[in-house]
Amino acid sequence: SEHVARGFIDLRTVTSIKEFESGKEGSYSFVIYSEERTLLLRAVNKRDLDRWVNQLRLQLDYIRGSPVEK
Repeated sequence: SEHVARGFIDLRTVTSIKEFESGKEGSYSFVIYSEERTLLLRAVNKRDLDRWVNQLRLQLDYIRGSPVEK
């Protein structure tokens, strides 16, 4: 399948990233909270979920110079 970007997330506005656990719909999901909006995203599996969340947090730490709220 072809992947097409539908937009972007300005990491400078992100306030926190949290794993979302709520039954079947929450499987491998995480929430990105920003000043502009809240996004619920889903990974394909646990490994991808961990990679997405960890890499996003690393980027936020780099941008801010301090750890992001979990």
